[in-house]
Amino acid sequence: MPTDPHREVSEAVRVQILATEHWSLLATRSITYGAIYSRANIFLTVVSAAVVAMALAADATEFGDRFYVFALLVLPIAFFIGVGTYIRLVDARIEDFWLLSGMNRLRHAYLEIAPEHEPYFVTGHHDDERALSETYGPGTENRFLRLLASTSTVVGVIDAALAGVVGASSPRSWAQDPS
Repeated sequence: MPTDPHREVSEAVRVQILATEHWSLLATRSITYGAIYSRANIFLTVVSAAVVAMALAADATEFGDRFYVFALLVLPIAFFIGVGTYIRLVDARIEDFWLLSGMNRLRHAYLEIAPEHEPYFVTGHHDDERALSETYGPGTENRFLRLLASTSTVVGVIDAALAGVVGASSPRSWAQDPS
C-alpha cells in the first residue's frame, strides 16, 4: 500500500521550507530597495550635474541662444531619466506590497504550526490591508504623510519641475524680448 508522501515530511523540514522562502523574500526585498535607492541617487546626481552644467553654460553664453540650445539638450535627458526612475519606484512599491503579502502568509503558516507564539509577532500575519500596515510598522496608517515623504513623490515633483523648465525653454520663448 503506497504511503502519503506528505506524511513523511517532518514538521522541522516544513518549517525549514517556510523559513527558506521567507529569507528568499527578504533578500528580494533588500535587492529591490537597493535598486530603487541607487536609481533615485543616479537621477538626483544627473539633475545636480545638469544644474551645474547649465550654470557654467549660462556664464559662458551670457544666457544667449546657445544656452537655451544647451538646456534643451540636457534637461530632456534628465527628465527622461526622472520619468524612468519614477516608474521604477512605483513598480517597486507594488512589488514590495507583493513581497510583504508573501511574508505575512508565511508568518501565518508559522503560527499554524506554533500558535502559542502569536504574542511575539509584531508584524502582520495575514495578507489583508490591515496586516500589511502592521508589517510596515506603527504610524503607517497615515498614508498621506507617508506618500508625501516617499521617494517617488520627491522624484515626481522634480520631474514636474523639469517638465516645466523644458516647456518654458521652448524656442518660442527665445524670440521674446524681456525688456
